[in-house]
Amino acid sequence: MAEERDVLGAASVPKLLGRYAAILAELRDRGVVRTRNAPPGDYAEYLAAKDYDGTLELNSVKSYDLLAADAAWSR
Repeated sequence: MAEERDVLGAASVPKLLGRYAAILAELRDRGVVRTRNAPPGDYAEYLAAKDYDGTLELNSVKSYDLLAADAAWSR
């Protein structure tokens, strides 16, 4: 981990932003994140969907992000 940190410390800001964009694109391709926002929120939704065997709603749906398979949660 320290070695990675050294490599990142030597990289220019444009290179770091390029890596960040590439990482987000890869996470989107894998279905782990759904937006270009910081990944922790999308990743938490992804994990909850897996845990509850649920379905993630479209980003435009207001008030909730996930429908659990057992419908135990109300909207």
